[in-house]
Formats: sequence, structure tokens, C-alpha cells
Amino acid sequence: MRKCGRCEAMHNTKHYWCLDCRSAYNKETPEERARWKSLKKVVSKEAEEKRQREKNKEYQRRYRATLPPSLWASKVSNWRRIGITNPPETREEYEELIAANEGICPACRRPPKGGKGNGWALHHNHKTGLVVGVVCSRCNMGMGQFEDNPDLLMTVAFWLVEQEEREGLYA
Repeated sequence: MRKCGRCEAMHNTKHYWCLDCRSAYNKETPEERARWKSLKKVVSKEAEEKRQREKNKEYQRRYRATLPPSLWASKVSNWRRIGITNPPETREEYEELIAANEGICPACRRPPKGGKGNGWALHHNHKTGLVVGVVCSRCNMGMGQFEDNPDLLMTVAFWLVEQEEREGLYA
């Protein structure tokens, strides 16, 4: 059984529309067909992206819940290998770090985009090896590219502001 793409009635055919809608479509004038098109539900791009994000979050939650302890131990061992001295030892500790952010990255104040680890990354101080917190993957990579140096980040930020204020080079 599947739902008709036009009248949403359940039918037993392999087609998208039920038999009644298919025969009605063949008898309709172009104006009547246009009326059907205007009645279709229009889902905005933002609503569809939000629905997909929620679906991904649910999938990631279920996936992480089913990870065997050996896989989690492997993740912790990888964190230790890259120099993190105090990684979260359990999946629950990691989930608590993510939940504390309430869905917003503390660095950029934006929701994370999907991707590896559902868009979150464990950020640590490269000098001490201690975990700072969980930030979005974009911020974690950006801070890593600037070697976690606040002076360097501020220099780049000031340069960007200057570029906004001046006219383009070829204006």
C-alpha cells in the first residue's frame, strides 16, 4: 500500500497516483491541472533543512547510543593520541558537554552544521592538553588554523573590518 501523491488516498498500484487520479488527470484541461499544482503543499527550503537536521540529530543520538564500549574506548584513545589529557571517558559525559551548549556553539553563537560528530568537536588547549569544551566543527577548525592564538584572530578580525569600510581595489 502506498499513498497517492495527489489525493493522498491509499492504493495498491506501483504508480505515484491512484487509478482514479490518473484517469481524472487524463480528462482534465490545462487550467484544471494548474489548480492541482497550486494546491500542492509548498515546503520552504528552511523548513526542509530544519526537518533534515532533526532527522540527523535523532539518527546520531540512536547511533551513539548503540556504540559498543570498545568503539567509545577507541574514540577516547584517539583523543589521548592527539594530546587531549582529560577527554570525556563515557558517552554520557560527552552528551552532557553537548547538551550544555543548548544547540548553539559558544564560540560563534550559531547552530552547528551537520557533518562528522553531528557538527560538534571537542576543543582543547594545545599547550596544556586540557579540554576547553565542545564547539562547532567550523570554529574548531578555524581556531586550529590560527593556532588558538587570540592575537592572530583579532588581527584578522580588524583586517576584515577595514576591508568592509574601504572601497574595493578596483572600484
